Amino acid sequence: MRYTLIPVLSVLSACIGGGGEQLLVQGPNAKKQRQKISNLQKKLEVASKEKEKAETEVERLQREIDEAKLALIRRQVDDYESRKDKRSALFMEEREALYRLIQSGDSAKAFEAQVELDRILRIITELSDEDKNLYVE
Repeated sequence: MRYTLIPVLSVLSACIGGGGEQLLVQGPNAKKQRQKISNLQKKLEVASKEKEKAETEVERLQREIDEAKLALIRRQVDDYESRKDKRSALFMEEREALYRLIQSGDSAKAFEAQVELDRILRIITELSDEDKNLYVE
């Protein structure tokens, strides 16, 4: 796309500048110049539409990635809660991923991420309380 824009910009700047006006006004080349400008403008429009489509696709993919991360973390928390040995990990990576989702995601995903983060923090608090009780007894 960038390579398409460079010739368009150079032609347009040549036409806007002092020397470009003389080319458009003079003889049989004026028609060719107009056609060239028209063709370049059409290419620019096509490139702009492709760019918009690509940006939309990037946003869609980012939403899918966020949804997949959230589902994975939810599954990991569910698995962790069902295990008997709860001392193996404290979800450091998952907490960081959820924090990023909360900061950058849309409001629905941010809410879901906050729910999962709350579950993780509850587990950590419970484990901490269990450790305190072991030392007191």
